[in-house]
Amino acid sequence: KMVIRQPNGRLKIAPISVEEVKEIFKVRSKLEEIAVAEATENATQEDLRNLKDIADKLKDASKEGNIEELLNYGVEFHSYIYELSRNGTVNNFLSQLYDHIHRYRRLVPNQSVKRAIEEGEEHQLILECITNKDIKGAELAMKKHIQNSLSSAITAIGIYEKNNSIW
Repeated sequence: KMVIRQPNGRLKIAPISVEEVKEIFKVRSKLEEIAVAEATENATQEDLRNLKDIADKLKDASKEGNIEELLNYGVEFHSYIYELSRNGTVNNFLSQLYDHIHRYRRLVPNQSVKRAIEEGEEHQLILECITNKDIKGAELAMKKHIQNSLSSAITAIGIYEKNNSIW
């Protein structure tokens, strides 16, 4: 939940919780594994060139430590994979989850440059698996990437909680 109703009837932003982020990322992981498997089956050479262009922008952003661009190109990379999957149901569910995912991703911009470089490498591995039509490898690479993103979100929540005594 993004908003909760208080006993007095007023609305307030729901507190951020590690439990919720774990649930969201667990569902996201399964859906993205389906999306990347189907994208791997469906991708044409032109699709692969387009995905590579996005991945190259991601790599540049990670090398520069530009977290804002990294997040933006990361969204573009994942969105393109969703599109390539041609799975409307998966796309709809991921779209519904996006606001919740984005809520936690906004906490992560202070992540380390080391993690930014790792994310660039993870996207390159996903691209490589899709290019090689390695469905199992693509699923595994995506799963690992989402798990690492979850770890970053949990770390960010811990930092946020430490720095903000009132939610």
